[in-house]
Amino acid sequence: MVGLFYIGDPGTTRTCDLLIRSLSAYLFPKFFLIQLIIADQYMRQHTIPKKQAISAANDQRMLDRFILPDFGQHKVFKTSYNDVQTLHNSIKSTPYQANRVLSLISKMFELSIKWKWRGDNPAKGIEKVHEEKRHRWLSDDELKKLTSALNNHPNQIAANAIRLQLLTGARIGDVLSAKWTDFNLERGVWTTPPHNTKQKRTEYLPISEAAKELLIVHREANGTHFLFHLESAIVKKILTLIV
Repeated sequence: MVGLFYIGDPGTTRTCDLLIRSLSAYLFPKFFLIQLIIADQYMRQHTIPKKQAISAANDQRMLDRFILPDFGQHKVFKTSYNDVQTLHNSIKSTPYQANRVLSLISKMFELSIKWKWRGDNPAKGIEKVHEEKRHRWLSDDELKKLTSALNNHPNQIAANAIRLQLLTGARIGDVLSAKWTDFNLERGVWTTPPHNTKQKRTEYLPISEAAKELLIVHREANGTHFLFHLESAIVKKILTLIV
């Protein structure tokens, strides 16, 4: 128990703490798996309290699909640079996904240092896969098809969410997390709070007359706290079916 009671050089104390954790991991190995230590603690102490529900769901999806099946059985203190590189390489055929998974792993190990589970980040220095920027524009025929499908879809609340996204160019996550108090329809401005933006700053988005008309009609039937009480999966499913 030297690391717990040593009084002196902080660096020595930290080294002793890490040695004690390593010894504990050797004696009680199942309690020091990435799946049980980092992933669980990351979700409980970081993702769920600090991220939007959609982002938290994305983190959990990446954990369940890419990280935990194999990588989750690695011991926290034994995971190496090569282990992380191997996982990253295994999904590099989808660059965007591979880079998001790498960022998630890196963040978990960065926090594990603060939590004193290990002294370094094995994901540090791994290069991300090059991503080609994709620009997708609806053709006139696709836009007509989408408009017709939205008009005839049984879930008009979800259809309105997609309409608002089309009229504003906003991300679907921003649309689904929007509140009525964020909108000033007289001035034609949508104020996005900093906790809802990637840049963590307040943004002011002008809205068109068509968007204002849509919101006025939508508010008459759905004037609750949030504009849309929907899961993103519902909206994405509709888009998949009609585009």
